[in-house]
Amino acid sequence: LPGNITWSGGEWRGNGTATFTNTANVNFTGNEKFIFQGRTIINNGTISWNGGDLVSTDGGIFTNNHLINISNDVNLRTNCTGCPGVNFTNAATGIMTKTGSAGTSVFGNADNVIFNNNGIFNINVGTITFRGQGDHAGLFNIPSGSALRFEQNNTIVHNFNNGSSVQGSGSVSFLNGTNNFNNGSSYASTLMTNHTDGRVNWNAASVSIKDYTFTAGIEEGSGILNVLQTLTWSGGVWRGSGQTVLANGASGLFNGNDKELSEGRLFINNSNISWSGGNIRSCSGGHFSNNGFLSITNDNSFLSFCSGNAGITVSNAGTIEKTSNGTSTFNTFSSCS
Repeated sequence: LPGNITWSGGEWRGNGTATFTNTANVNFTGNEKFIFQGRTIINNGTISWNGGDLVSTDGGIFTNNHLINISNDVNLRTNCTGCPGVNFTNAATGIMTKTGSAGTSVFGNADNVIFNNNGIFNINVGTITFRGQGDHAGLFNIPSGSALRFEQNNTIVHNFNNGSSVQGSGSVSFLNGTNNFNNGSSYASTLMTNHTDGRVNWNAASVSIKDYTFTAGIEEGSGILNVLQTLTWSGGVWRGSGQTVLANGASGLFNGNDKELSEGRLFINNSNISWSGGNIRSCSGGHFSNNGFLSITNDNSFLSFCSGNAGITVSNAGTIEKTSNGTSTFNTFSSCS
C-alpha cells in the first residue's frame, strides 16, 4: 500500500498481511480501528496517529519498521478477556514519537496486549502508560516534563533486556506489576523515579539514580542501586542479594510506614539520613551499614518480625544520633556491631 492512506475506522481481519510501503503516508484518524483474527499490519512508511484507538479482540500483529507520530491521546488495547490480543512491535529500525498532546496514551488494558520496543520511543510530551506486557531492547527517551508509567496487573511483566535504555530527565513511575532491568540494560540517573507498588528487579550490575521515592512494593535484584541526591523511603521492601547505597553528599528521609530489609539485602549509608517514621524490620536476614550520619528523630526501631530466622544486622562506622525523648529498640532477634 503506497501513497496517501487514511484509516478512520473499520476492521482488518483474517490471516493476511497489509503492508504500508516506504512511500506511504498514513493518517490514523476518526474512530476505533480493529485488527481481528490474526491480521498482520506492517508499517514501512510514515504514520500520523491523530485519532482512534487501535483495538484487537481475537489476535492481531502490528510491526513498525519506520515512523509513527502520535499526536493525540490514543490507546492500544483489547476489548476481550482471555482471548488472543494484539502484539505490537516497534522494530529496531522503528521510531515512535508522542507529540502534540500533554495527556496520556495507554498501551494495554490486559496481559493479552503486548508492546515490545526494540527501536526508539520518544515521549516528547505527556505520558505513556503501560498496562500490558513487554520485552524491550531499544530506547525510551523521556525528556523533562514527560512521563512513563507502569500500571500493569501484578502478574504482568516488562523486561528491559541487554541493549535496552531508559533515558532523559522526565519521570518514571512503578505502580504495579513486575519490571526487570536485566544485565546489559541502562537507566539514566537524571530520571525522577517513584516506586509506589509492584516489583522492580535491578539486575544490571550498577544503576545510579539522582532522586528516588520508595513508598510501597518490593525492590530486589542482584545489582547495586546508587541514590545520588535524594532518597525518600516511606514503605516497601528491599530484599535479595543486591545493595542499596546512599551516596556521599546525598540526603535520605525515612518516614511514613514500616520498612523492610530482608533476604540478605544490604543498605549502605554514606551520607545523611533523617529517620522520622516507620520501623526498619527484617526477616531472613538484612544488613544496615552506617558510614555517615543517621539521625533518629522519633521512636523508631530496628526490629525482627520472625523468630528462629536471621534478623537485621546493624553496623555503625559513622554517627547515630537519637533526638526524641522516647525509646528506640534494637530488639532481641537483631544483632548490632
